[in-house]
Amino acid sequence: MTINLKFQLLFVAILSCFLLGFSCDKSVEPVEPTDYPFYISATNPNQIFTFHPQTKKLDSTAVPWNAAITASADGKLLYVALGSSVLVVDAKTFTEIAEIPYPHQAIAVSPDNKYLALTGDDLFILRTSDYSLIFSDSAGILYGSVSFSVDSRTLYCAVRIDVGSSHVVLKVELNDSTFQKSWYSFTGGSVVQVLPSIDETKLFLYSAVGLWTYAFEVYDVLQDSIIFRDILVPGGGEMALTPNGKFVFYTSPGRSGTDPPPDYSFKIFDVAANQIDTVVADSTFFYFGVIPGAPKRLAVTPDSRWLGIIGGQLSLLTFYLYDIRNKELIYRKEIDSSLNNFNTFLNITVKEMK
Repeated sequence: MTINLKFQLLFVAILSCFLLGFSCDKSVEPVEPTDYPFYISATNPNQIFTFHPQTKKLDSTAVPWNAAITASADGKLLYVALGSSVLVVDAKTFTEIAEIPYPHQAIAVSPDNKYLALTGDDLFILRTSDYSLIFSDSAGILYGSVSFSVDSRTLYCAVRIDVGSSHVVLKVELNDSTFQKSWYSFTGGSVVQVLPSIDETKLFLYSAVGLWTYAFEVYDVLQDSIIFRDILVPGGGEMALTPNGKFVFYTSPGRSGTDPPPDYSFKIFDVAANQIDTVVADSTFFYFGVIPGAPKRLAVTPDSRWLGIIGGQLSLLTFYLYDIRNKELIYRKEIDSSLNNFNTFLNITVKEMK
């Protein structure tokens, strides 16, 4: 084949791609972000803020409750944590649909949207189709976080066996009709939040290890050992895992005004590299207005593109948006800078299904 003929064939191939309206190299096509809304529960006055990351539109709706909320995996419902029961409301209209009569401290929805987990003095797992109870456990005092594996076949929960004892993690197999239970015990700290990796070979732990001191830890299930630890002072924050399993975000804002100064940053842990990828510290973003806004609570959109953050010391007054793909803080909103109106963010949530 002559060189001229080769060039002619190459030209025809490129022209064909152009005429068909798509790029021959799909890998270079930009992926447009989807506008998954963040829901932020706030009090004084009681309201729900809805933030759209693409348009940067922030709406506020008055609600009759003062409670944290959890979005259903498909984003159609919000579960309102009333303490003695769970209120089910429409995510668009915020109208009440049902009330589930189970006491709890934490709520989690499975990624496939089939199960609802409630923890308190007991662990309850319900079907979301009719809110019928399929599993309960009262072996100890359960507290802190509860989370599901990405395939919704396993549940993990931080557990305190009895008052004064060390804390452990309970694992429940949901694909087994007997709901087989197993336990992971850790020394040197009390687990307050646990998240499994995508393949469940690792557990990400946020633990209290001493006065004003916490730790972010990575536990290797196969090795039965902690393979990474980052000591946090004052701690008191939380973690969020990207749905693609690549990064864990965590914060260290402190729990009260008597703690050491908060950390005006958050950290990004690279799961594959088993090391901190980035420390996002920006005093212009995190320390402005009357009350500084140290990052505290986190939520990641199901496309692993946006990280929503609420923060502040004493009162949680600030919302931030972090662009995960471009690694930059791109939005902030201080809801109220007046010390006479302690408007407080209770939590932030977003759907899990794409």
